[in-house]
Amino acid sequence: MYTSSSLTLRVLSVILIAALMPFGIAGCTQKPSSFFLRAKYEPIGKVLAYSLTSHRSGEKQDNGGPTQKVDSKVEADVVYTTQKILANGNTIVLEETRYFWDAPVGDSGQVKRSTREISIRQEVSPTGKIVAFTILGESSSSGDNYTRNFYDQAVPVFPEKAVTIGDTWTQSAAVRLPDGSQTSTSTSYRVKGTAVKMGYDCAIIEYKGNVILPITRDSSDTAALEGIDRIEMNGLIYFAYVAGISVNAEERRRLIVDRSFVSGGKSVHRKAQFEEVISYSLDSTGAL
Repeated sequence: MYTSSSLTLRVLSVILIAALMPFGIAGCTQKPSSFFLRAKYEPIGKVLAYSLTSHRSGEKQDNGGPTQKVDSKVEADVVYTTQKILANGNTIVLEETRYFWDAPVGDSGQVKRSTREISIRQEVSPTGKIVAFTILGESSSSGDNYTRNFYDQAVPVFPEKAVTIGDTWTQSAAVRLPDGSQTSTSTSYRVKGTAVKMGYDCAIIEYKGNVILPITRDSSDTAALEGIDRIEMNGLIYFAYVAGISVNAEERRRLIVDRSFVSGGKSVHRKAQFEEVISYSLDSTGAL
């Protein structure tokens, strides 16, 4: 199950990004000793277009049977459009993601290009926190909860105060599991340094943490899908602190999947482990 941030997003969402230019001349610009990290979506009609690539490899096992190798690649176009600026400084942003991947056609040995589109309207605070969201079109309570957990855990929320090189902060989140018990996750962030990336003066933010994504059974889900996805992640974000957008992000993940579902009228209990590499980069900026 894919969401937009994460890589922070998020993924997701949700991780935001910017443009292209060669290196500046050394010594021409004095770097600030401290700066604020703020997500800036103004003005209304602003458009940020990104490209995402994901490569996942590992193995899966159904009902305790033999393991099967998995190697898949997914690409996506992600577009953020600013729809409204609220009086409290938050922004209403439409996130539209179109995924592309090659899927096998039965046992023919052939593949076809498959696509999936997801649109999410979200309210974003200047610190980058996703305050509220609505999945547009067809959705379910299970999918909504999965997305909410991803946004809460994997999308970076910046400190209220100015930061400087070496500063750190930690995000923690409480997670309710399908059996009703509760656990927590955390991700630590550190301002590693500064650099010019794609023509922008950027803060280099490194992070490491874990995400737990429960999948609760939805009464309308004919596949009766439920379980838990666990993700260990680490990566780097290049955040343009003047423009208020991320410019580039690279993330590595280890996923441990434990799911039950119904396929072809039969119950399946699937366990899987994957290694995944995700790249997220801005293609263009503009306005409606």
